[in-house]
Amino acid sequence: MIKRIFHLVTVVSVVSALAGCGQKGPLYIPPEPETTDIEQQRDEADQSAQSQQSVSNNG
Repeated sequence: MIKRIFHLVTVVSVVSALAGCGQKGPLYIPPEPETTDIEQQRDEADQSAQSQQSVSNNG
């Protein structure tokens, strides 16, 4: 009887361990996303604001 319980516990443990194996998420680090349109527009707005400030300071 104890031998049968031992085998059952062993089988359940092995099956549980095997079920826990596998890929849970991304395996590799994804590449950095390219700049989005919003970021590009923000950069262009910052550059134009800096240009206008330098023109107003010089004029």
